Amino acid sequence: MSGIKIAILVAFIALASSYETSPSFSSDGAIDMCQPCVAFADTNLQPLYQTLSGNTPPTTCSGLCSTIKDAFAQQICLYLCQNPQPSPSTMFTAVKRAGPSQDSIYFCESLNQICPVVNGGAAVINSTYVTPSTGGVNTVFKVQVIFTVTSATGTGQVLLTVTPPGTSVKPFSYDYFNEGFAVDSYSAKFEIPMTPQLPTGNYTGIVQICSGTCGLTNPGEATLAQSSIKFTVR
Repeated sequence: MSGIKIAILVAFIALASSYETSPSFSSDGAIDMCQPCVAFADTNLQPLYQTLSGNTPPTTCSGLCSTIKDAFAQQICLYLCQNPQPSPSTMFTAVKRAGPSQDSIYFCESLNQICPVVNGGAAVINSTYVTPSTGGVNTVFKVQVIFTVTSATGTGQVLLTVTPPGTSVKPFSYDYFNEGFAVDSYSAKFEIPMTPQLPTGNYTGIVQICSGTCGLTNPGEATLAQSSIKFTVR
């Protein structure tokens, strides 16, 4: 394996480590690029879009990627831009499509389907639990979601959005990124740690299983299932 490929591999693994699972490999030893692509886009999609929206946008992969300051991210940018074919057109189109909404998943789906796209996915949430239902300011509330996928899904999220009482604290969220679910039953778990800085009172939350990025409306994105939760902080 050449030095540049080793560097790309190390960079991809480092990016993928920010997600819930380690990067996977295909039967021929190639790294699964979906998770690290999304991690790359989380940080770099906005500046790349701004670069292409400027008065004198670059026209080559090297010109686009050289605007990224981080050396590893530059290498990943070049790899994504030049593979599977040495042409910037696919990369530039993906940035322009996903840039306005800052949609990392859609970016990687548009980039030669680095992240898998499956149309017609379907799921139902069977049950949602919060334990305990009431706790103090230092309580860790645990949320468990049991759901069934009835038709295979593509890349997406399982998202929990929590809304505190009052208006002093904005809603906050937790999510699990996934590359798609086969037809089966699944369980997702979240932990919500309370701190003295968070207000007491009644909290509400929404759990969503989404195709693509939850809450966005790019092609292929949809909420497949949704459920609500509530708990109280004394």
